[in-house]
Amino acid sequence: MSDILQKTYQKNLDDRLDQLGFKLHEVPGDGNCLFSAFGIQVQRNALELRREAVNFILHNPSLY
Repeated sequence: MSDILQKTYQKNLDDRLDQLGFKLHEVPGDGNCLFSAFGIQVQRNALELRREAVNFILHNPSLY
């Protein structure tokens, strides 16, 4: 991707996220990145979110 195209894409993404009330944040790629990224946006602890997701899946196996 060209530098100009990358900057345009980034600007469009930033604008759209701003419209939705979100911000782009970098998180470490440590295997917990999905929950870290989501936790930042909803102001929750990543480990707490992971535990809730696991508990939901364990208690609702028919959905998966």
